[in-house]
Amino acid sequence: MLTVHAKTGGLKWGIGCLAIAALLIPHPAWMILLVCFGGAWGLAYGWLRVVQGKISAERQLHANWVAIGDLLVEEFVIHNRSWLPILSIEVSDHSNVPGYRPAFVVAVGGNRSRDWRQAAICTTRGHYQLGPWSLKLSDPFGLYELVIDYSGISAIVIHPPILPTLPIGLPIGNRDGGRARRKRGWHAQLNAAGVRHYRPNDPLHHIHWRTTARRNTPFVREFEQDAAGDVWLLLDMMAANQIGTGELGSEEQAVLLAATLLDHVLQRRRAVGLAAYSSQPKIVQPGRGAQQRWRMLEVLATISADSSTTLASALRDVRRLMASGSALQIVTAAATCDEWLPALQELQQLGIAIHVALFERGSYGATGNALRVQEQLWQNGIVCELVRRGDLRVNRPKRSPKTQ
Repeated sequence: MLTVHAKTGGLKWGIGCLAIAALLIPHPAWMILLVCFGGAWGLAYGWLRVVQGKISAERQLHANWVAIGDLLVEEFVIHNRSWLPILSIEVSDHSNVPGYRPAFVVAVGGNRSRDWRQAAICTTRGHYQLGPWSLKLSDPFGLYELVIDYSGISAIVIHPPILPTLPIGLPIGNRDGGRARRKRGWHAQLNAAGVRHYRPNDPLHHIHWRTTARRNTPFVREFEQDAAGDVWLLLDMMAANQIGTGELGSEEQAVLLAATLLDHVLQRRRAVGLAAYSSQPKIVQPGRGAQQRWRMLEVLATISADSSTTLASALRDVRRLMASGSALQIVTAAATCDEWLPALQELQQLGIAIHVALFERGSYGATGNALRVQEQLWQNGIVCELVRRGDLRVNRPKRSPKTQ
């Protein structure tokens, strides 16, 4: 939307007074001033008529999905299709990305374009928007102001980063409660189990060329599915169990650990699901592939530890979703396990392998004996590994990048 604001109220009165003075008290000085001010007003209006409708701009976001620590990069381009140069164009933005607010002033020559790169380091996970934004320019005399509003917005997701290494081991489950079965499917998860006729949408790299040549019709390899069961990630988002604040607090550390866990599980071609009981519970059914990764990262981008749901209640609820032979990876900062240990034992009886990643509260300056909890869980056949402050850390640049 294009709007014009005239800042000529005082000038109008001045020109009017000069005109009256020239009529009542004839003098060359009045005429000279009248011609100068009137000429400036006319030139300003003429300038506006020339450039109006010939100034446009566009912005392009390099990536709609970025991780904490990555660069958010946008390219701005301003086009001047008039023959008059624009001495000053101010760009104002109303994005809500933390630490990112493009605002700059540039000059654009006649029949030219000017591009501008704006970048910032992503610091806070979440769903955000870029825009709306506007251009503001005025004539050389500052008598008129032209504002061009762009109402369009672009969505951007800042998700937790994925660390190259894990401070804990991956959970291991087994389909059918520990009895491995050989089930054939077209996904390449382990070794080839045989061949079958080609079907539409089968990956071309699965074609078995020797059989295809011998039988003169396309055949593809058939693979055994992974004997390991699905992996569920359960995040304890109960507010009362959290320790620390900021990126080294248990909330952010749990999200970071979950993002790294899901990536490592997916790299091993296992199905992974997510259960996070915040104020609005988030459940992602197990799946594989890149689509599953983005689906889970989108949930992790907005999850927050603001729930009153106890870990025991969350365990009883997630039990309905899990199949025998699955693995459950719990991430919690709970001080004790007395309340939720019975729920773990019930899951064990169903043939579900349980792993607990427990934040060591002492390293965060909080009360609680993590070693006692770990020993209690181990005594009940439940794997428990401690995560200490500093085990999960994102390396971020110390300074924001310069724009150009």
